[in-house]
Amino acid sequence: MHASEKKIDLLTAIEAADIIGVTTRTLWSYTSPRGPIPAMKFGNRLRYTRKSIEEYIEQQLKVSLLNVEPDYNLANTLSESEATGLLSPQALKNVSRVLVNGEPRLSLSAVAEARAQ
Repeated sequence: MHASEKKIDLLTAIEAADIIGVTTRTLWSYTSPRGPIPAMKFGNRLRYTRKSIEEYIEQQLKVSLLNVEPDYNLANTLSESEATGLLSPQALKNVSRVLVNGEPRLSLSAVAEARAQ
């Protein structure tokens, strides 16, 4: 590989869906032109770039952070590290965040709901 060439990290639908935490059927509905995630077709197989999946996750996090309830504070939220011991990595990935003093945090009610599932 030459210095000017970039290696593109391509993911299968199963790998991309696992990163986002959805089924491959749901990922299909998120795939362009139906949804916001671009994919490339190689023969009869779709591939996703790791970058496009990460950008989608970042966009979803920004959207969920914009929907902040005004009554959240440090007393009724947890940091990522505090919630790590309470939830599985998959559940932790799926809990929406709220913005408290500029820091993304997890509401206690959302953590309790995720634990109940």
